[in-house]
Amino acid sequence: MMKRILAIGSAAMLMLAGCSGSSAEGSGAVPTAGYFSEFSAETFDRESVVTQEQLTDYDLNMINIWATFCGPCINEMPDLAELADEYEGQGLQIIGICSDVYNGESIDEELMAAGQEIIDTTGADYLHLIPDDAMVTGLLSDVFAVPSTYFVDSEGNTLKIVVGAKSKEDWKTQIDELLSEVRAGEE
Repeated sequence: MMKRILAIGSAAMLMLAGCSGSSAEGSGAVPTAGYFSEFSAETFDRESVVTQEQLTDYDLNMINIWATFCGPCINEMPDLAELADEYEGQGLQIIGICSDVYNGESIDEELMAAGQEIIDTTGADYLHLIPDDAMVTGLLSDVFAVPSTYFVDSEGNTLKIVVGAKSKEDWKTQIDELLSEVRAGEE
């Protein structure tokens, strides 16, 4: 019952906040370890389970939380797909998490179908995940608007949080700056 209350509360917060078309950078201190230092989630095609190990081969992971009802989320997905292709082999991985397909108790098959149609229509063929219980009660309970994008390093440490949609050029600027910072820290 508590899971359901938390899931309903999370969904209500997302809907009340709306899918923000504006953007805001995460303010204050960003946690060094967080939601992505240890996780497990099923891929959108339900063919495998992904853990934090998925992050280890990339200098920077851009984790975009979106919803099937969010116009700005859907509008930026073609740009994210292009960025995933453009940065292939350059240390960047883009992952999508569809926030509204799992309510803390079950997967909504209608929303899964809608989500898959969105992925197919937008060409967003990068990795997409279905949130699990831990994501619903942890990560998604802290997301107040979609899209929200978490930039994390190879160990799952959160480097930056961006709320709202951005243009492809704005994302490129963010990515390039963070890739430089991460690589400078490795030296």
